[in-house]
Amino acid sequence: MFLVRHRLLDVYRAAKLISKSSADAVKLLQEANLIKNLEHPGIPIIYDIEEDNTSICIIEKYIAGKSLREYINFHKNIEINIILQFSIELCSILEYIHNSGNSGIIHLDLKPDNIIIDEEMHLWLIDFDNSIDCGHKKKECEGSRYFAAPEQYHRLKLDKQSDIYGFGMLLLYMVNNQNVQSGIESVRHNILYPIIKKCLHHYIFGRFENAGQIRRQLECMQKTFLKENAESSEHSVVIKIKGARNGTGATHLCLTMAGALRKMGITVLCIDRTDNQNMSAEASRGRLTEAGTYSWQDISILPDYHNKVICPKRPYQVIIIDDGNYSKHRKSKNTWTAYCYNNQYKIIDVIVTDGKYGRKEDKGYMESDIPAMAVFVNHMNGMQFYNYARTLKRHVKVYAVPCIYDWKHSGEYFEKIIKEFIQDNAPELEKFLRREWLEEMQFEIKRLFFGAAKRHWKN
Repeated sequence: MFLVRHRLLDVYRAAKLISKSSADAVKLLQEANLIKNLEHPGIPIIYDIEEDNTSICIIEKYIAGKSLREYINFHKNIEINIILQFSIELCSILEYIHNSGNSGIIHLDLKPDNIIIDEEMHLWLIDFDNSIDCGHKKKECEGSRYFAAPEQYHRLKLDKQSDIYGFGMLLLYMVNNQNVQSGIESVRHNILYPIIKKCLHHYIFGRFENAGQIRRQLECMQKTFLKENAESSEHSVVIKIKGARNGTGATHLCLTMAGALRKMGITVLCIDRTDNQNMSAEASRGRLTEAGTYSWQDISILPDYHNKVICPKRPYQVIIIDDGNYSKHRKSKNTWTAYCYNNQYKIIDVIVTDGKYGRKEDKGYMESDIPAMAVFVNHMNGMQFYNYARTLKRHVKVYAVPCIYDWKHSGEYFEKIIKEFIQDNAPELEKFLRREWLEEMQFEIKRLFFGAAKRHWKN
């Protein structure tokens, strides 16, 4: 592949040059003939095909940008709204090629390196050298490892659903920050989990029938979670935090999480549902409001009023409940949500543990029907944390809590963990994030990137 310049038009083109004696020469011509009539804003145009006695040259549109792999390498955990945008654009391309010609075209090599993100954040699909007409067989698997559908390996009849599988793997790749080997269960509580799961069904008949079905579902998600309303008139998300036992730091996590979310621009209410009065003691340092809440360090705290909780009139985007520990089970009818909101809002259940003591109890909680969506682990170093996370049979996301002495000063590392927690469990909250905080995070990422690049060139 060469980057060339048209002298008269003064524009750049991409040139694929290959010798006729090469085994790939026939494949290159087949690719050119297959897509030469395609016209879609996400597929590079083929301008010309030239050949002489020794070589073949195909001239096509040059796309200035980064591959999806390069893009995620730079940006790391990309926002859910960006994932939705890329996925909808890719569905549009697949929908187009699957309905082109007499029977449609199957790409058969959907992978991060064949997706280009241009300078205007639009997505392009390239490299159709493995593509075939729908319904044809291939003698051998020519897809890419991890991204090719099972039927490509077993030389079965290939159909549009083979690309649906590849699309699901790309979606998993974006959601899981490039990690596709951990499998679908690692994104169980992400809003895209149902779509990814259906795309990756082992058998063709278990997948979506066409890319249009996926696109419509993604567009509904985009409208639901990424609407442009700056404020919400209702409570958005409820986070119920329980300690695996006394002393694991559940109350400390509630306050620290609340402080971090508030820094990001999200309005937070903490509710004390314990008997230890730790949060109430912290609340009493603040100012008592007419609603019965205490305002302290820019967050609101509602003490435990012995099950006589008065629902605050002011809407909060996040409500965090310190729900005690699992040694004291509470019936669901006694929870404040049953009193106030009839459980109509999204509830995220979180377990806090230290992982060092009572591991058998922890495993019991994880393997029971307790609806835990996430586990936060305190008081462990990196090696202990990863060993502990591997011992859990149940597939829940595990987050390591750094050493934080004062919840009012959580630090950048913990704020990044909470940002990841939001992306994994409540991506609808991202629309509330303070723009200044996002810009600060982007600046920090760029600073780290250029620092690493500078050190690399010095070496």
